[in-house]
Amino acid sequence: MDDEGAAERRRLIVLMRRLSAELDQLGHAFAKKHALHPTNVRAIFLIMEAGLVGAPITPGDLARKLGLTTAAVSSLLDRLEQADHLVRRSVPGDRRRVHLEVAPEAMKLAATFFHPLNTRLTRAMEDYSPEEMTAIERFLTDMTREVSGYREENS
Repeated sequence: MDDEGAAERRRLIVLMRRLSAELDQLGHAFAKKHALHPTNVRAIFLIMEAGLVGAPITPGDLARKLGLTTAAVSSLLDRLEQADHLVRRSVPGDRRRVHLEVAPEAMKLAATFFHPLNTRLTRAMEDYSPEEMTAIERFLTDMTREVSGYREENS
């Protein structure tokens, strides 16, 4: 059983790598289609994700998440703002700090591209029981935590 369990875990790691590679390629396709650099797309998604969970992101936060210098992120943000993909909002009570938001037009652009995928993914999940979905959520949360921790240790 132990050897079988180890083989199953290796198969899951291979499947996670395949999914990661496919998502990476999809991000590159989106970037190419909209004349964006892949790092710009990663930045937009990180900003969008922060907004969706109600945790505003600052330029410094973004620099850490992207593994870039604050100067590089400042240039990136200038380009995104100039292209109407980004809005900087002053933090009430501290005008030196800003929170980043994805501009409404950029949200529409992303939704147009990714909504059909979300529909397909949602449809693919319909056959899973609530218990299986709970296990999958726990699995993905644990795997994300471990990959994130490893990346931070090796950056």
